[in-house]
Amino acid sequence: MEDSDKGLFDRFDDDDDDDSDNAKNDTMEEEQKNPNNKDNGQQVSRNHPPLPPAKAVALSMQFMKSLSGLCCQECVGFKDDELSLLKHHKDNNNNNNTASQAPSELYNLQSLQRRSVSSISPFVAEPMMTMPSADSDAATATNSSRTIEKLMGEYMTLCQFYKVPYNSGVLCTLRYRMPSLRVGNSFHDTDMLALTELLLRHSNTHLSYIKRLDFTIPGKEGKRFRSMKCGFTSHGALALAKTLQYTKHVTQVWLPKHRIGPYGASALFWACSTNSTIEHLNLRRCRIGERGAFAFCELILNEKTGLQDVDLSANVMGHRGTSAIETALQHEGSTLYVNLEGNLVIPEIMNGVTHGIGVIVCLIGGYLLSDLVKDSSPVHKISCTVYTISLLVLYLSSTLYHSFFTLQHTKYIFMVLDKCAIYILIAGSYTPFMQILFYDKPIWSSGLLSFIWLCGVLGIAVEAFVPTWGNRKYFSLAMYLGMGWAAIACMPQMYERLPRTAMNLLVMGGVGYTAGVPFFVRNNNMDHAIWHLFVMAGSIFHWLAVYFYVAPQPLRGWEEA
Repeated sequence: MEDSDKGLFDRFDDDDDDDSDNAKNDTMEEEQKNPNNKDNGQQVSRNHPPLPPAKAVALSMQFMKSLSGLCCQECVGFKDDELSLLKHHKDNNNNNNTASQAPSELYNLQSLQRRSVSSISPFVAEPMMTMPSADSDAATATNSSRTIEKLMGEYMTLCQFYKVPYNSGVLCTLRYRMPSLRVGNSFHDTDMLALTELLLRHSNTHLSYIKRLDFTIPGKEGKRFRSMKCGFTSHGALALAKTLQYTKHVTQVWLPKHRIGPYGASALFWACSTNSTIEHLNLRRCRIGERGAFAFCELILNEKTGLQDVDLSANVMGHRGTSAIETALQHEGSTLYVNLEGNLVIPEIMNGVTHGIGVIVCLIGGYLLSDLVKDSSPVHKISCTVYTISLLVLYLSSTLYHSFFTLQHTKYIFMVLDKCAIYILIAGSYTPFMQILFYDKPIWSSGLLSFIWLCGVLGIAVEAFVPTWGNRKYFSLAMYLGMGWAAIACMPQMYERLPRTAMNLLVMGGVGYTAGVPFFVRNNNMDHAIWHLFVMAGSIFHWLAVYFYVAPQPLRGWEEA
C-alpha cells in the first residue's frame, strides 16, 4: 500500500480476517484513555483526518501478457493457415488505425490452450483479444458485439494472469450486458483482483451499464467448490474499494458473509464516503467488529456520501459499536438507514439463557400442575393445560428467537411467534382463574374470558399480518397492559373467593410484568434480559397462585350441572 493509503487502515493488522472474534477490550480501553495517540484504534480526531487512499491505476495488458508467457510469437507454434489468419487480421487493424500494434497486443490463445487445456479455437478467440482503438466512439462500441468480445477476452486474459478460473457470473454479465454483476460459485481474493482490473479499465465506459455488484453467492457456496473458506477476505475488499473510488455508475454493492474484517470494511467505507453514486451497501455477517463500527461512524456519516441503506447486521459489533453508530446517526441528523440487528452477542445470549431456564421451569411446573388436577373435573384439566401450554409457548418461542439472532429469516419467524406468544400467555393466564373460580358466573367465565381471548386474537393478527404498521409497537404495548390489568373488573369477586395470600400473589405477578416494561421499552444493552427476569418473576407468582389456591378449589355449581 502506498504511503498515502496509511491512516485509518494502519490501525488494523493484515491478518485481521477473524480478529473480530478475538477483540481485545483492554487494548480498546487503553486507547480511549489516550485519544491523542496517533495510532488510536477507536477514533481519529476530525481536526486531523488521515490522508485519503490513492486511487488505483489498472495494469497494462502488455505487462500481464508478458508475465503470463503469452506474448512471445516464437513459442506460438501456429500452423501456417492459423498464423496467416492472425497476420491478416492484424494487417486489417493496422490499416484501420494509425499506429501498428506490437506483437504483445495479439493474445496467443494456442499457448494458453497448451497451459490450461482450453478447447477454444484461436480462430474464434483471437478477435476477442484485440484492444479497442483509442479514438473509437464509446457509445457505439458499448453496444457492439465487437466490444463484448474484447471485454470477454480481456477478462480471460486477466484470469490467466492471476491464475484463477473464469467466473460464470462475470462472463454472463459481459456477454449479455446485464445490469447486475452477480458472480457465481467460489470467488476469492485473487478472483477479485482479476475482476477489479477489468472494472478499473471500463466501469465508466464500456461497463457503465453495471449498476450492482453482487457477491452473495460465493459468500454462501464457496466451500462447495474449493477446499477453502467461503468468499474473500480483507484483501479482496481492499481491491474492490479501489474500484468503488473510481466508478461513477455502480449504485449497489452486496457482499454478505465475506470475512473482510474491520480492515476490509474500513476500505469500503472510505470508498463509499467519497463516491456519491453508491446508494446501497450490504455487509451482513462480514465480521467487521467494534472497530469497523467506529470506522463507519468516522467515514460514512458525512455530507459527501450518497448511501441510503446500509446492512451491518450480525457483525459482532457489541454494545459499544452499535451505540456509537446510533448516536452518530442521531447527532448528524442523517436520513441513512442502517440495519444493526444481531450485533449484541452477549445480550442475545443472556436473553436466550434466561428464557431457556424458563422453558425448563415451565416443564417442571406443568408436570406438577397436571399431577395435581389429574383427578379433578375436565374444566380443571383443560384450564390448567391451556395455562401450561401458554407458558411453554412463550418461553420456547422467546428462547428460539434469541438463539437464532444471526439468522435473518429464521429470526424473523420466531420474532413474530414471540410477539404472538405474549398475547397467548395473557389469555392463558386468565383461563384457570375465570373458568375455575367463576364457573357459576358466566359474565366472568364466559364474558370476560371471551373478551380477553378476542383481544389476544386481534393482537396476534396485527403482529402476524401488519408487521410494517408504524404504530404497531405502541399498539402492542397498550394491548399487553390493558389485557393484563382487565382483571381489576372482577377483583372484588376474587377477594370473596380467594384468600389474601393468593390475592397478594396475583397482584405481585401483575406488578412483576408491569415493572419490567420500562426495560422493555428502553431496550439498551442488557435491558431485554432484565425484562425477561421480570416476566419470569410474574409467571412464577401467578403459577403459585394457580397451583396452591385456584386449582385445588372445587367448581361452584358443578354438582348441579
